[in-house]
Amino acid sequence: MDSGENQQLTSDEPITDDKQINKAIHDVLLNIFCPNCQYNLRGLIGREVDCPECGHRCNLSELVAVKWDKPWYKVPGYDKLCLPVYVIILVPVIFFCCVGALVDSRINAMLGPMIVLGVYLLSYISPYLVFKSMRGIYLAMLLHLIAFGFFMSIPIFICTVIWSVVMLHDMGVNANLMILAAMFICVAASVGCFYSIRYARKWDRYVAQQCIDHYLKHFHDAK
Repeated sequence: MDSGENQQLTSDEPITDDKQINKAIHDVLLNIFCPNCQYNLRGLIGREVDCPECGHRCNLSELVAVKWDKPWYKVPGYDKLCLPVYVIILVPVIFFCCVGALVDSRINAMLGPMIVLGVYLLSYISPYLVFKSMRGIYLAMLLHLIAFGFFMSIPIFICTVIWSVVMLHDMGVNANLMILAAMFICVAASVGCFYSIRYARKWDRYVAQQCIDHYLKHFHDAK
């Protein structure tokens, strides 16, 4: 039996010192069943394990993801993947609001973008260390699109509708035609908003499952 793939979980204590997150993973693992024979896999840990009852090869990361009932950002490593997203949102605001007022505007115009870019690139060290590979960086980049889908879809929808109505009004379109056009634009923008959020949720789950998969695969290193 491979110690890195199929280890025994010997107690009800959290897997590592990260009590809040890993206790949640641990609790899910206590109620995982073989999809082939419904045998309780409690006590087994790893990315993939063999069912002691029927020998079926079980992908624990997928089974854990199905049973997970907490926000995806609480899976191990997800918060570290989010660091570049936090940086790209917060650092420019902090720099230009706090530091920008204290220096000459010409210096600020040159140094500001350089400092923001430098801090942003350094923030990718965190996701790289989570996966010890470029995979962490790719997932962190994907989180930018996920954040955009969650937080910008509705504002873009509202702005698109308002801008379209204003443009139609300025063009002198008659009232009835403008109402029909506005209704069409609202429907089109609503569909775009819906699918944007839908796919953001889908990829959010994908990133979380990759974190779970990595965590279980390298459990023996965390012990």
